[in-house]
Amino acid sequence: FVEHQPFPTLTAEGGEHEGSVQMTERPTCTACSLSLWNDRVVVHFGGGSAIERQILDLYRWRDGGYDGSLRLPERARAVTLAGTTAYALQATPYPILEALELTHPRP
Repeated sequence: FVEHQPFPTLTAEGGEHEGSVQMTERPTCTACSLSLWNDRVVVHFGGGSAIERQILDLYRWRDGGYDGSLRLPERARAVTLAGTTAYALQATPYPILEALELTHPRP
């Protein structure tokens, strides 16, 4: 599902002995967070589509094979897993922590 994003443009300023490099725009994350769930790696994807920051892709730890996707009900800044619970920090102007019970696909 990875939705590739362009690398941000950089600008450089300064002289011979000092300077700085800055991004001209804030980068869009492709993979916003990563968790381990039993024998799976869970990647929370960003991107720029209508479902950005709502998709969790599951991959097998041993061979990297794709095991399915889960869709969060809301966009999240970051997601971490503990057991079968996903904790999602919502992408709103104020912090909201949501706990979601994961039931499908099963590990």
